[in-house]
Amino acid sequence: MALKKGRIVPGSIGSFLCPPNHPMHEWAVETDLRPENRETLSLDYAAGCDYLTPETRAEAKALLDTWQPGTPDLDWIHQILGYFKGSYRNPSAEKQWNVDTMVFDARDPLTNADDHAGVHHIRKFYPDFTPTREHFTGAYWGKRP
Repeated sequence: MALKKGRIVPGSIGSFLCPPNHPMHEWAVETDLRPENRETLSLDYAAGCDYLTPETRAEAKALLDTWQPGTPDLDWIHQILGYFKGSYRNPSAEKQWNVDTMVFDARDPLTNADDHAGVHHIRKFYPDFTPTREHFTGAYWGKRP
């Protein structure tokens, strides 16, 4: 199979859980540039996609590498913890963090923070994130309460 060439385009796909100012809010990758066969990929997916050319993967990765974490946005933290409320990894599953195998229950998220899907997601961007009770108390999804 021939590798597909893509191009970086303005737009967003797969970014709704990314922190503010992350490049995935601004950029995506298009392939098969004929309108009837166009495919749009997130930067994250394109950077590791084995059917894209190395040049396209490198361009996507370079944009991802421009992001500087800085201080995590508190509202974003609250939303991520709210989105993943009651979602925990399944240590007995092969894909512990896959939504199909996760465990959903009402355990205390602070005492189980390392297993909490929201904490896991935040740590992808901020590896040293340590949640507090206030983080979980302020958690919500959707409009601010």
